[in-house]
Amino acid sequence: SIPYLFVYSELITIIRQMLSSLINEENFDDLALINNYFSIHEKCIETLFLTSYLDQLRKMYLLRISHISRLFEKKLMIHYENHLKWLIKLVDFIQNIEGKGCPELRHTHCQFGKWLHETTFTYLVSTSHFKSIENLHANLHNLAANLVHYAAKPNARSSTLIHFMQRIDYTSLEMGNEIAILNEIEVSSKDPLTKLLFRRLLN
Repeated sequence: SIPYLFVYSELITIIRQMLSSLINEENFDDLALINNYFSIHEKCIETLFLTSYLDQLRKMYLLRISHISRLFEKKLMIHYENHLKWLIKLVDFIQNIEGKGCPELRHTHCQFGKWLHETTFTYLVSTSHFKSIENLHANLHNLAANLVHYAAKPNARSSTLIHFMQRIDYTSLEMGNEIAILNEIEVSSKDPLTKLLFRRLLN
C-alpha cells in the first residue's frame, strides 16, 4: 500500500549508507557484491509493485464502469465507458494475459476516438472542454504507444512501466472530468420532456 517511489527512496538511502560504510572500511571487495544484491532486490520489488498496481487499476476501472452502468441516462458517459474498457484492455496487455491483444493505439480509431472525431454538434464541439478532451485523448494514446513499444523490449523495467501507467491514468482522470462537464452541458441544453435543444441553441 506504500507508493513505489517511497520504497525506492528508502532502498537508495540504505544502499548509499552501506556503500559509504564499505568505502570507509576500505572493503572494496564487497562493493560489487552489495551493488549486485541491491539490483536483484530492486527488480524483484519493481515487479511486485507493477503486478499489484495493475490489479488495482483494473478493479478501479471496472468499478467506474459499474457506476456508469447504473446511471438512469448515460448520455455522453457511455463514450467514457468505452474509454474505460480500452484502458482495461491496455492493462491486460501489459500483464500479458493470454489472448489479450494490444488495444487500438491510433487515437482516431478507438471507439472513444471515433465518437470524438465524428461529433458534429456545434454546441459541444465549440466548447473549450471538447477541445481539451481532444488534446488529452491524443496525448493519452501517444503515451500508450510509447508504453507498448517500451514493454516489448527485453530489458524493460517494471518501474518505467509503472511510471507510464501512472501518467496514462492521470490523463484519463482529466478526460473524465472534462467529459462530466460536457455531459452537464448536454443535459442542460435540451428540454427534459421533448429531448430537443432549447430555442437559443436550436437557432
